[in-house]
Amino acid sequence: MDLRRLIRFSPDDGSIWFAESRMLLLHTTSLGSLSEEMMISVGQEFKRRMSTRMGFASGKRDAELAREIRGNLSLHEAFATGP
Repeated sequence: MDLRRLIRFSPDDGSIWFAESRMLLLHTTSLGSLSEEMMISVGQEFKRRMSTRMGFASGKRDAELAREIRGNLSLHEAFATGP
């Protein structure tokens, strides 16, 4: 419940917010198409490195937010907050 209260939809400008971060809502097929295009354009190794960096940054932000919202959790409980 504490996480759901942090999600805001702004119908005036179409933005989505989670805590104080602007978020994107997109189809997984679009992300798959981007991944495929990156592989064709710049190669599998560069695509893998960029996907890893993006995943790391996202996970890091999730961990920071979990610590802000639920700072008294065990490591296991805090990890479960992000996913």
